[in-house]
Amino acid sequence: MMQANERRAGIVLSYLWIGLNSVVGLLFTPFLLRSLGQAEFGLYQLISSFLGFLVILDFGIGATITRYVAKYREEHDKGGEENFLVMCLLIYSMIAATVLALGALAYIYLDQIFADSLTPSELSKAKTMFVILVFSVAATIFDKAIQGALSGCERFVFPRTISLTRICVKIPVLIVLLLSGLGAVAVVATEAAINVAVLVVNTVYAFEKVNLRVRLHHWDKVLFTETLAFSFFVFLGLFATLLWWRMPQFLLGVMTSTTIVAVFAVAMQLNALYQSLATVIAGVFLPKATQLVLRGASGEDLTSFMIAPSRYQLMLLGGLLSGFVLFGRQFVVLWAGPSYEGAYAIAVTVMVPITIPLTQTLGTCILQAKNRHAFRSVLYLIIAICSTILSIFLIKQYGAIGAAAGTAGAIIAGNIVIMNCYYHYKIGLNIPRFLRELCRGILPVILVASGLGYLFLFPLRGSWGTLATRCILFAAVYSLLLCLFGMNRSEKQFFLSCTVAGLRMVGLRVRT
Repeated sequence: MMQANERRAGIVLSYLWIGLNSVVGLLFTPFLLRSLGQAEFGLYQLISSFLGFLVILDFGIGATITRYVAKYREEHDKGGEENFLVMCLLIYSMIAATVLALGALAYIYLDQIFADSLTPSELSKAKTMFVILVFSVAATIFDKAIQGALSGCERFVFPRTISLTRICVKIPVLIVLLLSGLGAVAVVATEAAINVAVLVVNTVYAFEKVNLRVRLHHWDKVLFTETLAFSFFVFLGLFATLLWWRMPQFLLGVMTSTTIVAVFAVAMQLNALYQSLATVIAGVFLPKATQLVLRGASGEDLTSFMIAPSRYQLMLLGGLLSGFVLFGRQFVVLWAGPSYEGAYAIAVTVMVPITIPLTQTLGTCILQAKNRHAFRSVLYLIIAICSTILSIFLIKQYGAIGAAAGTAGAIIAGNIVIMNCYYHYKIGLNIPRFLRELCRGILPVILVASGLGYLFLFPLRGSWGTLATRCILFAAVYSLLLCLFGMNRSEKQFFLSCTVAGLRMVGLRVRT
């Protein structure tokens, strides 16, 4: 019962975090754009993108820790858990040293990498930000390990509360620094300091409150090898995903200019926010998936486990995607400025195809729980490399929209076509049944609401008031249609229970 409450509260807190992060992003990003200027904002995004390749050098140990800690907790094997965490600590120490070494090596060649795209002044700032970010990445990697262990224990409330607090602290500090005339270097330094602070707080909580212990009982060579093999293929999948999302931005930085990178970065920021809404539910269900697999759940059982959360994801994503397609152009112009209007087409090009795999994020949890994620990782790497090569030619011909098209093609080929065949024929998931149950009631509502949404594109002056009116009308129509025709009884009860849990968490007493 406690685990179910933690999952429910974790979902509520995660959506609160996304809501707060969305509001902050909508309000703060334009301020950041204007404070830094288009060129320096593009530089900031470019270096962050470049450093993103070091972030995945945690080799997927975060997901590995979640899976194995959940396994040991299910088996009530405290000694095995302690022994496993010792090996993870050793692996992470080696990874942190590798990150620092690779960072130092990359720093030496920054002049050559960006010689044709950055001015001497931009290159100087890039080097300073790079050094700070390397150490920040090292702290982030260790924090992933701690959060992975907490997720394995099904402790979701505290780390998500810390994430909320992090936003509330970071934004006021950044506003003060930017108003004082400090630029992108100050932004990077602030984020790095907060990353270290979050690592310390989460570590103390894990060892003092959750009673995690790191103790070597014996050196388990088989477990160590199994852990490395599991982690390697998680890492491979992360690396392939990073190629899809970060390499186009990096290529644009090398082949075009920082202003084009800035437009593309705005589109990818919107896309990242869209994707984060789908990963919330999957993030709290990996331990449960591991428990089901250990208990010998059949393919049909796992399909049923996957359907309910996926329907919630489609309800949310379907409404957001429809609203963005209808009103996104006006939003981008008002939010970022007329010079960023091209970000709308880039975002839509990617958001439409990614919606389907985003409703299937629990499939990845099932693969990891079954230790069958190697195929997915290898497949994604092959397609990501092909996508990168294709993007080079598309960027030369079409610029930023070409980069988006290459990414979209990779999503359709890998995530949608091949992976669904693998889920169905190799893992035993009933994909036709999953798709029928997923779309039942919800897809017609999305289509009807989108059609009705065109009625709200009345020709009024482009302002925030007009945009807000259109969005509110569309959201009201979509929500009403969902309640009347899209949701089943259990889904209505779930939304009611989440609402009650959220109200209780903020101190309001609600009777049910």
